[in-house]
Amino acid sequence: MAGNLSQIMADITPEVLTQMMQLGAGGGLTPQAMPAITGYEIEEKGQDEDAELFHITFLSEAGTATVSAKWKIVLGQWKIVDIGLVGYERFETPTA
Repeated sequence: MAGNLSQIMADITPEVLTQMMQLGAGGGLTPQAMPAITGYEIEEKGQDEDAELFHITFLSEAGTATVSAKWKIVLGQWKIVDIGLVGYERFETPTA
């Protein structure tokens, strides 16, 4: 939400950067395509192999997008090692 790109880059692996770019190219509502993210919700999903799995739902006036993120320790630091789109809901714009 703060738009701290350097912190995001520190928290992800190069593979996740590629996955994030592919999410944006998918044409659906993704965090990258959402105007002015106004909030988020994090749901812990437990362990997935050797990683911790979370679902993060991003909120905006355009709708919601939920991604899965796997975190694990890489070279002594917690990093996101896998990300994927779980689903999205686009809010309908009222017509006059």
